[in-house]
Amino acid sequence: MTIKTICCQLIAPEQTRQRLWQYMAEQYTPLMTELIRQVGEHPDLSQWQDKGKMPSNIVKDLCATLKQIRPFTGLPSNFYQSAINQVNYIFASWLASQHKLKLRLNGKRYYFSMLYSDQDLVKNSGHTLTEIRSQAQIILNQISNKKTEEKHKYLFQHHRESSNILGKTAITYLIKHNQKIPTEPEHRDKFEKLYRKTQIQIEKLEKQIEARLPKGRNLSEQQWLNTLITASQNVPKDENEAKLWQKYILTDSNSLPYPVSYETNENLVWSLDEQGRLNLRFNGLGKLTFKVYCDNRQLHYFQQFLQDQTIKKSGKNKHSSGLFLLRSAMLVWKPNESKGKSWNKNTLHLHCAIDTRLLTLEGTQEVREEKLTQVTNIIQSMEKKPSLNDNQKQCLKRKKTSQKNLHESFLRPSRAKYQGNPNIIVGVALGLKHPVTVSIVDMATQKVIAYRSTKQLLGKNYKLLNRYKVQKQRQAHQRHVNQRQSSSVSFGDSNQGKYLNDLLVGAVMDLATQYQAGNIVLPKLDHIREIVESEIKVKAEKKIPLSVDLQKKYAKTYRMSVHQWGYGLFIDGLQNQAKRLSISIEERKQPIRGSPQEQSRDLVLGK
Repeated sequence: MTIKTICCQLIAPEQTRQRLWQYMAEQYTPLMTELIRQVGEHPDLSQWQDKGKMPSNIVKDLCATLKQIRPFTGLPSNFYQSAINQVNYIFASWLASQHKLKLRLNGKRYYFSMLYSDQDLVKNSGHTLTEIRSQAQIILNQISNKKTEEKHKYLFQHHRESSNILGKTAITYLIKHNQKIPTEPEHRDKFEKLYRKTQIQIEKLEKQIEARLPKGRNLSEQQWLNTLITASQNVPKDENEAKLWQKYILTDSNSLPYPVSYETNENLVWSLDEQGRLNLRFNGLGKLTFKVYCDNRQLHYFQQFLQDQTIKKSGKNKHSSGLFLLRSAMLVWKPNESKGKSWNKNTLHLHCAIDTRLLTLEGTQEVREEKLTQVTNIIQSMEKKPSLNDNQKQCLKRKKTSQKNLHESFLRPSRAKYQGNPNIIVGVALGLKHPVTVSIVDMATQKVIAYRSTKQLLGKNYKLLNRYKVQKQRQAHQRHVNQRQSSSVSFGDSNQGKYLNDLLVGAVMDLATQYQAGNIVLPKLDHIREIVESEIKVKAEKKIPLSVDLQKKYAKTYRMSVHQWGYGLFIDGLQNQAKRLSISIEERKQPIRGSPQEQSRDLVLGK
């Protein structure tokens, strides 16, 4: 789904803001914090970590119990549902991440267990290097038609299953040498570097898996005071405890409540006041009314929200809210420069998620067909059951009503759909010195039509990239100084990084549409941080072999100079823009050798 988020500020009298703040800060946030604590202390948590997920009803059952206890009683029903949804999301993400890390760690350990020098492979197998290379060549010939990633999976799978010593040794030889047979003898220094690099990757994964559980927000400063008293009266047991104390003392305590999410668009009621200004109320909050203030570029979206609800109301609910432009919303407090009470020194904002396909007649028809298919399948599945209870009968009735209402049309402008050439593919490579490099490849001729570097993509705005890197380095230095002086380490964000990402995303999409590309190939980001970190540490060890402290200092300095780019933010932005034009996206492992231009080209060609 092509989702875009827009934002507006909500203005209301002080009494209204105070009441909403009390709901969110004094009841809703403590509820979420308690839910997070109870899930984190659940006896089955270790089992959920192994599976990578937890039962869907756990948080709901815990919330049903807590809502009967003060101070959690009396909240609007939407707030309880929001707490359930957000805690589920927090732990679903955390458990999935832990499960993924464990799988990667097991894979790295297995790779490390088979990592021997060529000399040791000969010694352990009882075969000569010539015999190992001959067998490796036979295996390469067998998998020559497979893609790089398929070759990688094939080699590991057969290494696990094979009982033939020569075959296993040949596979190890190929994996270690990147699925190639080198023409020159192996250098001991090169092998030791690979060995140490793998060790570093394993150590980092182990630390990530041991990372602490998600914790809730404590809007009071009691935890900070308790930590300060403990640190002033006791000696830490070890370095980890000292770092934990330092983290609590130097980190500003949370001062903002958790956002409230609205997953159902009909819980937001839009209207116009006497001056023609857009107003908003929330179901469950009584008559609390907010005025909507937004940028003129986004005003038409909010006006469409009102128009959709008006059409449904005038049509006596014969239209489906499943075709509303607004899909979901989130109520958020943000700090401002004012002083006084919390509801005065923080402003209220609404983040709205919209499906951009619903802006056009053609896109709305696409969404309608998707939803009709889903509803029809549910109805057919329920009708096949021999008997239904009362709740199921009511559900079936609602689904049939939805199926009928989906056929009613909303007013949407028509817009021609983008048509791309499937033979024209855009390859996007990411790097440290060169954040983004693009190649346009014609698959019919297997030739590159055009290359674009980061400098070419940004054009006159390229100077902003260098300015951004300098700014990040200065902030990192100032953060270090503040930490030594026990001062605040929080800095304002000018959103310059996001702005640069948006410029690059726009430039890549302009290039894709200019050449009528039908597909974009992006690199997988799963291991990029891990690879970069290990390369930096190995570089530091090689540069300064005799001093661990100097190695850390060198690595930190080098890291500050290269870790200046949000690769994930760029990829997400590009994926969203491509989906809006129905340009297909494919992810592949980026080659680690060659120039940035060659890497972007080989990413497309699958080399």
